[in-house]
Amino acid sequence: MFIKLENAAGLVFVVAAVCFKFFVGHRDYSWTMGGFRFQAPLGLVVTLAAWGCLFWYYMEIICSTAFDVEELPDVYMGGLFGFLWNIIRSLCIFAIALVVVQLPCIIFLVVSRKVGIEPRLVEVISHILAIAGMFAFPMAILTFSVGRDITMVFRLDYILKPIVNAFWPYFAVVVFFVLVWELQLRTTGYDDLLGRSKIVVGLHLLANIAVQALAIVSMRSIGLFHRHYSCHFPW
Repeated sequence: MFIKLENAAGLVFVVAAVCFKFFVGHRDYSWTMGGFRFQAPLGLVVTLAAWGCLFWYYMEIICSTAFDVEELPDVYMGGLFGFLWNIIRSLCIFAIALVVVQLPCIIFLVVSRKVGIEPRLVEVISHILAIAGMFAFPMAILTFSVGRDITMVFRLDYILKPIVNAFWPYFAVVVFFVLVWELQLRTTGYDDLLGRSKIVVGLHLLANIAVQALAIVSMRSIGLFHRHYSCHFPW
């Protein structure tokens, strides 16, 4: 994937999104005038846009891999309005998928507060439900990326049947996915490196890019799971 010329456009797209997020993610040009606060959170907008681009490309990778395409997908987002729509849509899809898989944990926390369950027990059960939700998260993303219908993630059988019937291959996919997730949470932005040498800044930028390289491989593994175990998918 990383040495074929056909994949250059996709890799440049990912690197550009990482660089914008890394260098601009902390910028905030909001100011106060009189009793009014004028909001200009450039960094937040750029960060959300960068993640929207990455999420969109993740789903494209999963879908193309699932249907036997070995090269990374082309980068075409349909002009300015298509670009903005895909960013917003991708952010919403990932947010909805995350909420859906964590819904049992959310419901349990709400009910436990009303019933008055012992706090220690609530903590243990909520952690178990949260871990189970994250275990199903890659399947939720796969379901939408290939099925292209957000309502499909609300079907419990669509999520659970492939996991049960091909547990160990899916477990390997999840382990790699969680590893990438944890590495991403530990990467550092430029705002935490102000005043440091260019070498340190460059190394952290390379670390951010390296994590995205692993994320691409992780998305490919999710697509490959569908390719090799599509017989277990009820849709």
